[in-house]
Amino acid sequence: MTFLELGGIKIDGQFIRKLGEHLFDLFVIKSSIELAKEMAIETITEFVETQQIADKLKAWDRLATRTSLRSALPKKTDGC
Repeated sequence: MTFLELGGIKIDGQFIRKLGEHLFDLFVIKSSIELAKEMAIETITEFVETQQIADKLKAWDRLATRTSLRSALPKKTDGC
């Protein structure tokens, strides 16, 4: 078996945005966090757009080094 050296596990924003909507997304997030903990590597999350999501992720992953709240970007409108 080959061992891959990883610096972190990135959890795609599609799972983060739907946190709480589907059981599968919750499973993917929590499993990824647990895998990163076991491998002693960081967890990187995308699209953490609410404080509620940030708080949940921090509660599950006390070692998260790249979970940061970001504001949703405003949608571009024509003429502005």
